[in-house]
Order: sequence, then structure tokens, then C-alpha cells
Amino acid sequence: SLHRVTRNDSLGATPLWLAAERQLLPTVQLLVRLGGSVHSRNSAGISPLQLAHDRGYSALQTLLLELGADKPPAG
Repeated sequence: SLHRVTRNDSLGATPLWLAAERQLLPTVQLLVRLGGSVHSRNSAGISPLQLAHDRGYSALQTLLLELGADKPPAG
């Protein structure tokens, strides 16, 4: 159900956020198709794209941008 796809855990992470953290790209794609948001943030305010950027997960960054994540401002 959509509720399970968008539900946050005790640290505010959604299933999509957790899949991104583990670099499970096919799972990230599936969760987005099922209604997960690439704009979700955990309780610290970190988005999956920011997580991917901070950890150097370039393939994940590319995928999230292709799926509609907002590109961070240059700086």
C-alpha cells in the first residue's frame, strides 16, 4: 500500500531513503514507481540526493536526478 511506501521509521527515514542509503538502485526505482518520494527527508533533514552526494554515490545521484529529485544549488 502507499502508506507502507511513504511511512517513516523512528529516524524519519522512508523505505526509499533506506534503499538509497544501501545503494539499492532497482529498489529505489520500484519505490518511486509505487509512490515513494525522491524529496523525502529523514528527521535530520537529509534527502536521498544529499545522502548520495555526501557519500559519493554517483550512480545513485544520477538515478535520483532522473527520477525528479531537485538538483542542489551550485556552491
